[in-house]
Amino acid sequence: MTIVTDRVADVFTRIRNAQRRRFDFCRMMRTKETVAVLKVLLDEGYISGFRTLGEEPRQEVQVFLKYDDMNCGVIRTIRRISKPSRRISVCIRDLPPSHSGLGRWILKTSEGIMSDATARRRKIGGEVLGEVF
Repeated sequence: MTIVTDRVADVFTRIRNAQRRRFDFCRMMRTKETVAVLKVLLDEGYISGFRTLGEEPRQEVQVFLKYDDMNCGVIRTIRRISKPSRRISVCIRDLPPSHSGLGRWILKTSEGIMSDATARRRKIGGEVLGEVF
């Protein structure tokens, strides 16, 4: 088992790789942060769903990927913005729309992990974890 220091980057990489291989699902270690990011992706319609497997302390999350009619992944790009070595925080007024409003930013705020649309409604900024398009 490999020790992962950046869980969000691991989530993004596993989803990206599984969609490139046209897998129906992928698995990753379950943490509170992982589940919060997956809830944002589910609410925004980028994944079909996810479920928890196993028992504590070694729980995993199985993520069900979503494809369109031509069997192309719904997620075109998914990338990490703020990294452990370089944190990027923004005020919500300064955050531009992702891909002209077609994509979503994933933010870590004082109220939890949420999409940029939710953060704009609540008028709070935070750390930009990643971008999904």
